[in-house]
Amino acid sequence: MTHIVSTEKRCCSDEYLTSHPEEFISPSSSVDAISSPPLQTVDFDSSELVRAAYLYAIRLLTKKEYSVPKIRRKLLERENPREVVEQVIERLVSANYLSNERYIEARVRGLIRKNLSASNIQLRLQQEQLSVPIEQIEDIFAELKISSQEQIENLLERKSKQLLNAGDCYDSLAKIVRYLQHKGHAPATTLPIIKKYLNQKR
Repeated sequence: MTHIVSTEKRCCSDEYLTSHPEEFISPSSSVDAISSPPLQTVDFDSSELVRAAYLYAIRLLTKKEYSVPKIRRKLLERENPREVVEQVIERLVSANYLSNERYIEARVRGLIRKNLSASNIQLRLQQEQLSVPIEQIEDIFAELKISSQEQIENLLERKSKQLLNAGDCYDSLAKIVRYLQHKGHAPATTLPIIKKYLNQKR
């Protein structure tokens, strides 16, 4: 992820941000941050549309990582001509301000911590027009040392009151199973963990 850093008072005019974006975009200092390579200044042509669109994109990227499809959608929503949008994206990628790889890494880590399964994460990324091999997602699970069983147990803790009150009520237990399934965890996997969880809590 990226964040705004300011070590002293600086002129924050559009002209200054345009010519010195590297002073406003820097790698996050958090442990799980995705490091960005050093940023470099990008020259502009005389097109006011390109300049304005580029500046808008830079402002977005000072706040967090974006994927190419998301930046494209943001720029098109502002009624920029497609050729302008593609020119801006090309420059952002060339300068390494915009990276699908960094976005995917950060996005997957965030969804893992929300207890989504690997297959569910892959589906969500596909919906964002990003194709990611399941093995790449599983590698990030391994890096974070988080298992699907741990995710399911975390979700059960959130629903512990409802689960314990449900007892053997089929309808209530079915709701828990569907809740876990919505996160991408198949009933064949969750039912034994639910049974073990109930035995431990009672």
